[in-house]
Amino acid sequence: MEVRSFEANGYVAGVRVLEGRALEAVRDAVERIRRGENPHLDLLYEVDEEYYRAPDRNAFHCLGGWLVEAALHDLVFHKAATLPAAQLLGTRRLRFWHDQVF
Repeated sequence: MEVRSFEANGYVAGVRVLEGRALEAVRDAVERIRRGENPHLDLLYEVDEEYYRAPDRNAFHCLGGWLVEAALHDLVFHKAATLPAAQLLGTRRLRFWHDQVF
């Protein structure tokens, strides 16, 4: 059913990937990046500077969070995300292209 829905609509909703401590770890990691508290921010591919100019009008956005925070790195390879994605795409292997954190 979900594969047919994905093929027809291009998305599926409600796939639970994280909860509890793992979800909190991802939230905390994003917050450390957003607040500039991670010592490896120079490894990020991109940080949208508009957020820092006007945070009340712009969403925080960066690329490369998986390089600087363990929880984001682990999320990229988390089987609860990768297995459903592979099933929906009809493949046995996936290749990580890049991440975007909003």
